[in-house]
Amino acid sequence: MRLSSSWRSRLRYTWHPGCPQPLSGLALIHMTYWGFDQRAHTGELIVNAAVTRKITRVFRILYRARYPIRKMVLPDVYQGSDPRSTNADNTSAFNCRLVDGTSVWSMHAYGLAVDINPCENVYIDGGFVDPPRCKANADRSRRIPGLIHEGDLVTRAFDAIGWCTGFRPALGHLAPLPLRGPGGVIPTDGTRALAEPRLHLLGYGDWT
Repeated sequence: MRLSSSWRSRLRYTWHPGCPQPLSGLALIHMTYWGFDQRAHTGELIVNAAVTRKITRVFRILYRARYPIRKMVLPDVYQGSDPRSTNADNTSAFNCRLVDGTSVWSMHAYGLAVDINPCENVYIDGGFVDPPRCKANADRSRRIPGLIHEGDLVTRAFDAIGWCTGFRPALGHLAPLPLRGPGGVIPTDGTRALAEPRLHLLGYGDWT
């Protein structure tokens, strides 16, 4: 369901005028997911309207496989605070915010990134682990419910729609296109590849 202006009050913490994605370019997905309690729950996810079908496809695959998800509520429940949302192990997507420590919009601000079980799948930057309480999961060799591994069901599902999962950019299928510039980098303008304006490189991670 595409969002209308009536959603402005409900998203008062995660959307405001000046965000790079208008409300009309976002969509709400109601979905059923399997919890860690091995029961079905209903959650909400807001994503870029252009990728609604793809994201629905991914979570349908995860549901059929009974992949566990801790929680799925909109970040406004946490007043738009990413640390509070991730600390609660909340799976979420859209949140009009900057990349920490920069003036660059996060891909979440476009509704083009999804954090799944952020406690099990922690953010790692050098020695920094977020959320800190989940630092044990920086050891990616652990085998616990909800922890994503390269090549598993979750990464394959996102690879199938052309999204990166943070382990590696899924670019092999684009090899025939002359995308790379000097040093092997793919020059982009936002998400758009400069060498092929019809191509957008979406998802979590560094595509270049």
